[in-house]
Amino acid sequence: MFAIETGVAGNLYRVVLLVHLLLSIAGFGGVLLNGVYAAKAKQRQGPEGLAISEANYGVTGIAEVLILLVPVSGLVLVWASGSAWALSDLWVWLSIALYAAAFA
Repeated sequence: MFAIETGVAGNLYRVVLLVHLLLSIAGFGGVLLNGVYAAKAKQRQGPEGLAISEANYGVTGIAEVLILLVPVSGLVLVWASGSAWALSDLWVWLSIALYAAAFA
């Protein structure tokens, strides 16, 4: 039948790793500059400041969804690694714990 090849040398792992990295960059990068947008909106009172704030609000909503997908892609990445990584590995469960602490 149809078998999915896993392992760190496989194409599935590489694609999931790329997705995981892109989600991390776009998600966390999207909210990283919120303070800059707020400062620019404060400098420009009236409709201009409101436009900056509304654009920032829209981008932040998208970034939040991407941030929520980061641990999902990380868990898929652990699965796609075959037996190279496991949830019991220190760095895996510690990264999950740090994400959960930051999320809370």
